[in-house]
Amino acid sequence: MGWGPRSLLNQIGSASNGLFSYCFPQAHNGDVPTTLLKFGSDIVRGRNLSTTPLVKYSNLDSYYVNLQGLSVDGIRLNIPGWVFARKGYGRGGCVIDSGAEVSHIVDFAYRVLRQALVNYFARVGGLNMVMGMGRGLDLCYQWGNTKPVFDYPKIGFHFQGADLVVEPAGLFVEVEAQRYFCLAMVSSHQFDLTAIGAYQQINRRFIFDNGRKQLLFGPENCALNP
Repeated sequence: MGWGPRSLLNQIGSASNGLFSYCFPQAHNGDVPTTLLKFGSDIVRGRNLSTTPLVKYSNLDSYYVNLQGLSVDGIRLNIPGWVFARKGYGRGGCVIDSGAEVSHIVDFAYRVLRQALVNYFARVGGLNMVMGMGRGLDLCYQWGNTKPVFDYPKIGFHFQGADLVVEPAGLFVEVEAQRYFCLAMVSSHQFDLTAIGAYQQINRRFIFDNGRKQLLFGPENCALNP
């Protein structure tokens, strides 16, 4: 589905009009509702869609966006914009990656984000940080016999001209039977690349407009398959 000539989007040509769209529903009790991959005129554009440029680099098929910062509950983190920038020696940048289960955040930014969340949950009390709870996720907390009453924070990805604010359902994996939860993001050491994974895309309509080189997105109940 990338930029390249072998992409299905390009193979079907005018039938797609350079547009494709998907919307990932949230799983319930391990069951994931079916969803549709849409093309061209089949895509219904909802209201209040945000728009950010899609960036193409040389022969790379991936869809890059200009990520400029992160926030926790509306408070911008102290991460310089160059941390997410594409570097001249072929490293860095940020891609929208529906093939990755969770987001991979470039290490410098991940460490700042992780510390902000550690500070947040330290204020909650009654939570114990634990390691090795599975899926390679490294920021996990376990509670005792009674789960403390608290609100999970939201995390914002701030793109050029648009903000993707992810609700807690798309940020934290909670296993109530074992009394723990984990942040569904990991540190990225590969080519200094940041990748926004599928878990952080739950219940958002994403429309890729190759002709205009734009990414449009907005909230939606993806289980309804509109």
